[in-house]
This record gives sequence, structure tokens and C-alpha cells, in this order.
Amino acid sequence: MSLATIIIPSHDRAMFLDNTLAGFLLQTEQDFEVIVSDNASTDCTKNVIDKYVDKLKIKYLYHHEKGAAAARNKAVDIAEGKYCIHIDSDRIPCPVFIEEHIKTIQTKPGTVSIGFKPLILSRFSRNLRISYPVMLDYLKKNPSLQEAILTKEEFSIFDAEHLISDFNETIEKAYLSETRDNYQDVINVYSENLVNFHFPWILATTGNMGYERELVSNIVFDEKYLGWGLEDTDFSYQLYLSNHQFIFNKKAINYHQAHERGENESKELARNFSYFLEKYPTIEIFLFLRYFKDQITLFEANEIMGQFFENKNPLLMNDYIALMKALLKG
Repeated sequence: MSLATIIIPSHDRAMFLDNTLAGFLLQTEQDFEVIVSDNASTDCTKNVIDKYVDKLKIKYLYHHEKGAAAARNKAVDIAEGKYCIHIDSDRIPCPVFIEEHIKTIQTKPGTVSIGFKPLILSRFSRNLRISYPVMLDYLKKNPSLQEAILTKEEFSIFDAEHLISDFNETIEKAYLSETRDNYQDVINVYSENLVNFHFPWILATTGNMGYERELVSNIVFDEKYLGWGLEDTDFSYQLYLSNHQFIFNKKAINYHQAHERGENESKELARNFSYFLEKYPTIEIFLFLRYFKDQITLFEANEIMGQFFENKNPLLMNDYIALMKALLKG
């Protein structure tokens, strides 16, 4: 039995996964296993796994199930660690990644640890969605790459060997930006303990989160979510409903490698959102929808929920059902 199990779903991400696994060679906490749950990859993912079988305690699952939810469930089913830590196959853990998650989870029983997710560039492609100001700052920091970025369709910025030989320098040069899904504005107001914040489950995604495995044995990823999006938000919402406490730890960093996005992601997300709303017709989910559509801020949503709990401003469920239907039509 290991202290921690690292859950990594993957599909045709061999180049990024190689960097992810390299990061686990550098961990300060060494008592862990890694499970890569491979959803029918057609690239060289298995070759990448073979590269690390003698360096990490690694389990490899290959299956033909659809969706990340099924991939994560299969991995959790065979997990042996006391703690489960989720990370995606396009993320690179910092050396204290496991140590910091475990520290947070051990704060008290039922704690969910949420990590920090900056964006980096490990491989350039003309199809990347990176804002002009962010890319301009990157080029100013890395002038030697300017000609290649202007003339080549795609190329590798660094590889696993660079990370292993000098992790900090490699990441510093590759750093692009903080991202919106770190919710720094929320943390500035409600602290890393998210005190009096009623939407902590929005912050907790399987790109970077951990919990005590036995305390969530009755919670699974809903495999009706197909394609991209919301299966992990659903899982976190289930944790919220079961009274778990969410704590943000900015030291539990993994670096999100910028990559091309699937052309059907927006359609998949819309479909999954409809299912999410049907499954949970609750006030907080309707407020989440309004936030997602940029019709309300999280601070405004949180204030409404606070008033609802204090019965200062009773909200009728039928009003929100009507609102949901109107928003879905829009």
C-alpha cells in the first residue's frame, strides 16, 4: 500500500505525458503510486509508460471506454493509496506537489485539497489559443525562440530530460501566465480556507486536487458525461454535498502545458451542462450557470446564497427553474 495514488487519465497525449511523469521522478514525497488510465490512445503512450516502469511505481490501464469519467473510475477502483491525487496528462507537478497536497488533506478529516495551475509552453503550435499580450511577454523573455515561433508550424520547447536536469530553470523559461481557473480573486477575499464561500466545488477540478480515498468511497465520476467538461465539477459538487471542506494550497502546483483544443469541445460542454442542470436542479447550480454565462460574478452568487441560507432573501425554486429554461434557450 502506498501513501498516495496519482490518478492520470490520458488519450493521445504521449508528448505531454512524458513531461508529467518526469515531474514525478523529482518528488520530495516518495511513497506513492501512479496510475495512467489510457482511453484507447493510438499514439506512443505505451512507449512513454515503458520508459518509466523501472523508475516509478506505475500501473497502466488500457481500455476502450468513452470519456474521462470512466477512465478515472477505472483508476480509482485499483488505487491502493490512502490519498488520491488527481492530475491530467498535460500537467507537470512541481517537486513538492504530493507533499503539499497531503499536508492539506491532513488538515482534518474530509478535506479536499485544491492546487495551483499556471500555464506554460512546452510545445509550440500555430493552433494554440494564447492571447497576444501573454505571447508577447513570453517572446520578450525568450528572444532566442522568436525566429522559430515566427517561421515554424510547431516544435518542442523542452522535453523530459530538461525537466529532470534543471526543473526550476526549465519551468521559469516556459512560464506563460496564471489562469482564470486559479480563482485568485476569490482566494483574496475568502482566503485559502475559502471561509464563507458557498461555491468551493467550482474551484476543485481533477486537473489538480486530492482527498482521502476511503472518505469518498461512495462517490464516483458520472460516466454519462461524454467528451469534454463538467464530469469533474459534478464529482466535486458531490463532495460538497457530502460536507467535505475545500482548501486551496498555492504550493501544490502543477503546470498546465498549453495545447490545441478539440474542435467539438464547446458542443460537448454545452451538452454536458444541460445534463448537469437536469441532474441537480438546485439554486447553486442555477447560479453557477449564470456565472458561467458571465451574467453574474461569483461574489454576487455567493451573496445570494448567503442570504438564502440566512432566510433574509428567500428564493423560490420555481423562479430559478424558469430562469434556467430561459438561459438554456438563449
